[in-house]
Amino acid sequence: MLSKGISLFGLALLVLTEAFVVQAEPLYLQIDTGNAWAMSPQLMEDFRGFLDSELSRLREEVSSIYWPAIDERTDFNEVFMAAFFPAGPKYKNREMQCQFIRRLLSSTIDLVQNEIFDLTRGGTVCIPGDLPKAEWANWTERLMKFLWSEKWISRGSEYVSMEDLIVEKIGEEQYKRPEFHIARRIEFDGHGWGFSPHELGLFLREPLLERYFALISSYDPNSEKPFRGLGPEVEKQLTDHPYGMVGTFQPGSKIYISSAFGPADLVELLAHEYGHVFHGEWGENLTWNSEESTLRL
Repeated sequence: MLSKGISLFGLALLVLTEAFVVQAEPLYLQIDTGNAWAMSPQLMEDFRGFLDSELSRLREEVSSIYWPAIDERTDFNEVFMAAFFPAGPKYKNREMQCQFIRRLLSSTIDLVQNEIFDLTRGGTVCIPGDLPKAEWANWTERLMKFLWSEKWISRGSEYVSMEDLIVEKIGEEQYKRPEFHIARRIEFDGHGWGFSPHELGLFLREPLLERYFALISSYDPNSEKPFRGLGPEVEKQLTDHPYGMVGTFQPGSKIYISSAFGPADLVELLAHEYGHVFHGEWGENLTWNSEESTLRL
């Protein structure tokens, strides 16, 4: 779940080399990966303590949740499949997801209730694994858009959407709805990224950056065709990590989600990925040196 707040254009520095910019030739990029960032031991310990306390609270509040004990003998693949992969046959948290669906059906009204009834086939479809695999992407895409934009959250005498809550928090002028996509080339993950108006402006007024913007905007991480427009180094990065790296190279505000998530998990994941988008949209760090053809963080 890479964000440009941590890693922008190769994590630190992207250099567009003017010498290679000739007609019918790729626009090559040269990348300096910069310095890595790591949590301090004390911060790591504090964070683990926070996670442990939250897990204890969840076990009490959601008695149906399956969360395996973990020790040095733990098979983490088995743990992942059982606790976190709603599309797999070993998943043990289906009842928790169904409880969420039943809550939606009982707490919503009118067209919103009708939509969730249709989407879940009367509450019988709680997770992607309840459907044939060919239907996972469409189901998840519909669910993602429902959870984001429909008014399903009961708040006193009114209903609000996730989007409404975000707009209330950051203001209408600051909010811009990101693009939502299904990540068709990964089994389980999500990615989100954003760029500020200041940063996007750089790609619209500088001729070299404008050409770069046009090239990278044509890249689709769901496509299995190699992307050669920016040279072999970027081609390899995008081939190896199409969703993680496209947020580093492609200006815009987008969220990609795989089709393997249950609805309760998807609420948290959408909020998490929008955090990356919002963080990116507040960035004012890029500067462009036209003499050196260098974009710096």
